Amino acid sequence: MNGPRDVIKASLLIVDDNEVNLDLLSRWMLRLGEYTVSTAKGGGQALELLETKSFDVVLLDLNMPEVSGRDVLETVRQNYSLSELPIIMLTAEQESKAAVDTLQLGANDYVVKPIDFKTLKARIDTQISLKRNEQAYLEIKENLEQLVSQRTDALNDLNETLNKERQRFEYLLTSSPAITYATSIDPKHRFTFVSNNITEVLGYLPEEMVNNPEFWFDHIRSEDKEKIIRQALRNLGDGGGVIEYLFLHKDGSYRWVRDMHRVVYVGERPVEIVGSWIDITEQQQLKDEINYKQSHDELTGLINRNEFERRLQYILEGSMSDTGQHVVCYLGLDQFKVINDSYGRTAGDEILRQLSGIFKDRLSHRDILAYLGGDEFGILLQHCTLNQANRVLSILQDAVREFRLIWNGNNLAITASMGVVPIDKNTGDAASILSIADSACFAAKEAGRDRIHNYTVTDESFGKRREEMLWVERINRALEEDRFYLYYQPIVALNEALHDSHYELLIRMKDDKGDLVLPDFFLPAAEKYNLSSKIDHWVIQTFLSWLEAYSELLEQEINWGINLSGHSLSDENLLQFVIEELNHKQIPASKIYFEITETAAIGNLNNATHFIDTLKDHGCQFALDDFGSGLSSFSYLKNLHVDFLKIDGVFVKDIANNTTDFAIVKAINDVAQTMGKKTIAEFVENNEIIEKLKSIGVDYAQGYGISKPMPLSEWTHLEKDHKHLTSKLSAD
Repeated sequence: MNGPRDVIKASLLIVDDNEVNLDLLSRWMLRLGEYTVSTAKGGGQALELLETKSFDVVLLDLNMPEVSGRDVLETVRQNYSLSELPIIMLTAEQESKAAVDTLQLGANDYVVKPIDFKTLKARIDTQISLKRNEQAYLEIKENLEQLVSQRTDALNDLNETLNKERQRFEYLLTSSPAITYATSIDPKHRFTFVSNNITEVLGYLPEEMVNNPEFWFDHIRSEDKEKIIRQALRNLGDGGGVIEYLFLHKDGSYRWVRDMHRVVYVGERPVEIVGSWIDITEQQQLKDEINYKQSHDELTGLINRNEFERRLQYILEGSMSDTGQHVVCYLGLDQFKVINDSYGRTAGDEILRQLSGIFKDRLSHRDILAYLGGDEFGILLQHCTLNQANRVLSILQDAVREFRLIWNGNNLAITASMGVVPIDKNTGDAASILSIADSACFAAKEAGRDRIHNYTVTDESFGKRREEMLWVERINRALEEDRFYLYYQPIVALNEALHDSHYELLIRMKDDKGDLVLPDFFLPAAEKYNLSSKIDHWVIQTFLSWLEAYSELLEQEINWGINLSGHSLSDENLLQFVIEELNHKQIPASKIYFEITETAAIGNLNNATHFIDTLKDHGCQFALDDFGSGLSSFSYLKNLHVDFLKIDGVFVKDIANNTTDFAIVKAINDVAQTMGKKTIAEFVENNEIIEKLKSIGVDYAQGYGISKPMPLSEWTHLEKDHKHLTSKLSAD
């Protein structure tokens, strides 16, 4: 019998858009001395290489820009079969589901990042072995056909040759790291050959399986048999394929196997199936673990929002009878943020964890409980009337009232508000139901907290809430479609000794029809639903990029005012982003001052102080907007290291006619001057107001009486315009 062929180095093509990954992987493969390695940076370059050069195996990154791994896979499979060019997908852990899907598109295997190089080598060698097996078999087939045509009169010699080639073929199959097999063409999957390593992987001897017509069928898990048989028959019609299923180990346990097989033809007649098994039990367990993590919350152990919506949608689409009724509850813990802010997030997490256990204990096995994030839980009470649901939810509410957490000597208590929505077969989709339930919970909180609010179709409070939610969608869509625009409004000096120029940046939005929307319409919803920080991020990034493009303005004495929301004062990521952007774009921080409202600063005093002090250390300035609107404005002022006070326009607009407003503005200005802060008057609409402000000694003025806001995209000669406005004021 002929011995095995001399080993020839296999050629690999590694495809990844990350140069570090390419370098690391190619170095490791070359160091083994068993492969020749080529690399392609991205899918486009890979397709060009594959047109001019052949490879034994392709290692293909799934997630790449422009031409993705999935695109490359689909293109390659138009020209090469799985055996002609094996492709192993490289994927991040969170993309494992997408990688599994690529097997149906023609991938031979996949490996999850971070890559275990030993596992990768084993997968590569398996594919190379399978490819060479099929190549050897095709070579054998070609030899046999030649012998049949050339030596039909020498049957004895032909039989001897067939035996030699069969021995060689069996040697190749047995030497593969995967379990290799051959079966007859029949639904029973009768084995005619099984490699010896079956014993190591599944515990059986090859002779226990060969010519045993029921073996394969009897060892598939019973509940999977019908599905697997159907898939196997479909694969036979297609000439081969891949199936993953549980197979019974000899020790009584089940192991996951990936069954890759091809039909062998003589002419057009199918004569045999050849294939291989790979034990993917550990890989499947990792996949199950990832799926669990994707559908469950780590802290509470409950299902998360996505899984709750999926199960709710399943109930809505077909699992309930025509007369069935269910109830959805949106449960929100009252004042939970206060506990987090006062005692730390760890204390809040412990409350969530313990309450999750309490809720589970008081609900039945058919009820579905989920942690939706923040302080919110979702409950689906199945086959339950509204009256029954309210009794169950009252029990949960009592349990929350009775709950106590002893934390660092403090006895922490909390209550819960609930929004309740009855549903039946005529109700809308899951997302709509949760939105309504959330609104009902919000209504319970607005009504005083610690109560249950049952939704009814005549509930008037939902109109306003629904309108606000529509604004949330519009804001997100406007951000995605780049329909926000920056305007600027000049702030001019009333004191001739001041020579610097100021401009406040203002934001506008265009709706779907292209009409301009003022911030009074969308900013309240943005504040309420935590989108204001996202908008602030856009403003800062957009404006600093604009200022970088017009760097000549940095040489002039111009200060730019950027408004910040209350949420942004608590956003550590935004704070770091501002610092990085200023450094990266080389914009002097002294050119920028941030405007924060008095109410936002007082409502987030600790965060505001930290935010202000950090950016002031980098050279930025700050203005306290709407000053005077709070009840304790002056008492907080000494704790906020701001450079400018913007006097609330409600006092400024009537200063020429109202002595009380005049006195308030004068008092604010006097205190500011004493503390070394500059003052800016808002809502300056005419010359009479300007004269009054000058008499008081206010430093700057802003309003329609000076200039309306103008699009930043249309600016021309800002410094010249500003001097014109200043000289106009002096002349007046």
